[in-house]
Order: sequence, then C-alpha cells, then structure tokens
Amino acid sequence: MAAFLFLFVLFSEFVSADGKLEDGVYLYNIDSEKSAIPYLRSEAKEGDSIAQRLLAYKLSYMGSMTSESLKWYLASAENGDLYSMIALGRVDACKSSNFCSPDNGGWFDYFIKEAKSRSESNDGKAMRALSYYYGLIGDNDEKYRWLKRSAKSGYARAQYDLAMEIKKGKGFYWSETSRNKDVEEWYKKSSDNGFYPATIALSSLYFNVEKYKEGKNLLHEAFDDGFVGAFDVMYRCTSGMSLRYRDLVCGDLKVNKPEAWGIMLYMNDYGVYVDEASEYEDSFTYEERKEAEKYYQELKSKIPRLFGQRVVY
Repeated sequence: MAAFLFLFVLFSEFVSADGKLEDGVYLYNIDSEKSAIPYLRSEAKEGDSIAQRLLAYKLSYMGSMTSESLKWYLASAENGDLYSMIALGRVDACKSSNFCSPDNGGWFDYFIKEAKSRSESNDGKAMRALSYYYGLIGDNDEKYRWLKRSAKSGYARAQYDLAMEIKKGKGFYWSETSRNKDVEEWYKKSSDNGFYPATIALSSLYFNVEKYKEGKNLLHEAFDDGFVGAFDVMYRCTSGMSLRYRDLVCGDLKVNKPEAWGIMLYMNDYGVYVDEASEYEDSFTYEERKEAEKYYQELKSKIPRLFGQRVVY
C-alpha cells in the first residue's frame, strides 16, 4: 500500500465513494491489493468511461501503452472522458495507431475544444482537466488560471489542488500569514464539499499549529466515515512505527498498539495492507492481541465499509 495514501492525489478527478469488493473502480480507489482488472474489464464492457480509463491505465506497461490499453482509452474518450483524450494526445494516437479524434484531428485539439465548451457551463471538472493539460505542456500560468476557475466553481478536488499550489508558493501574497490563511480556507472548502484528502490535510495543518482539538476532530470524522486515508494516518500514529510521520501529522495522538492492530485488521479485510505488519505483530503480548481483536470487532460493527478517493489517472 502507498505509505502516505492521503498525499498520493496528484493527477485527476476523484470518483464516487460508493462501491464494494466486486467493483473495480472501488478496489482501485481504496488501493486494494485485490486485482481490480477483472472487475474493471466487466464495467468497461458495460460502457463506464471511468472504468475504461482505469482499465487502460492498469493495462499500460511501465508507463507505455499497449494495443489493448489504447483500445480502452479510445472507448473512454469516445464516451466523453477528458483525461482519456489527453492520454491519447500524449501518444499521438491518431498518427501512431489511427485512433483519431471524432473530427479526425489531433486529440489535444479536440480535448481543448471539448473542455472549453463544457467550461462555459461552469463545469469545474472540465476546468480542472484544462489545468492538468496546461501543466503537462509546461504552461504554468494557464495551469494556475484554470485551477483557480475550477476551485471557484465549487469543484472540491480543484479546491484541494489550489490549496496545495498556494502552499508550495504559487500566487502573490504580502505575507506568509495571508498565504497560510488562503491555504486553510481552500482546504476547508474542499473538505466541506466532500473531498476527504482535504480533511486529512486540514487536520495535519491544525496539528502543526498546535490546534490539537480541531485536528483530532477532523481526523476522527474522516475515520468514522471509513475513509482509507484516515485509517492509514490513525494506524501510523497509534502504532508509533514512524517518528517522522508522527511529527508531520499526528499532533498529540497517543501510541496505542492494540488499536493500531485492530485498525490494520480492518484494512486487511479490504485488501489494504501495511508494510511493517509482520515486524509489528512480533512485539504484541497475548493481552494486547485480545484487545486488538476486540477493537477490530468494534470497528466492523461501527463502520460499514472502507472507501477511498484515490487518483483515477
């Protein structure tokens, strides 16, 4: 499993939190070790454009497209998926495989036309796709402009991305105080609009300025809702396995080995595994194992499912 899951949200839109272990998009979204490909293939054949894009991505080899991945990117793009249009443009699919856009031109040109048309209707997802595209070609001013437009439209993922960009130094501010205020504001808007990675980021922000109560409230809110990123944070904080990680995002959360093990058992039910598990298990007493099992059963009765909002490109 990716070590710091909530930080791994770099490239694209998030997908629905709904799903089950027989749902390929759901499995991909929680970063499960259970193979999503058979389920994605079934959903892709039914015409789901996101499943088609994810399947194409999973079928690509070492970042290079195969003939089958190209086929599914094309199906996804023809179903209107903007990020699949970008993927086809990156490999010049029209020239290399005769997978041309509907107007028989380049996929990048078709994408820009389509995304800008949707943006006229205040489509925040389309605006963010344009931001992503301009970032790919190195036009950082346009990237930032479209990202701000997307965030202001109310699109939660773009609001999170904008907070991250501002935090990294993008935009002019008279002081670090005003910059940090904007970062907090955009994280909060994104979190309020249902993007849980922003909830975790805001929790970490509060911990770093010693607003421990606010940070813990947000983290526990995401945890109680079943967000896999919050489970990852809570495991690493309560296990005490990573001192550096604790300094970054744990605030004053206390080490509690049985709770950490119970959290890990719950994650394992979904095929989400922790790298240090075998090493960690050896340090448990019999009583701690009993406590861990009890907490695991409490989680199962209290939290009906785990969900994720991982990248989908």
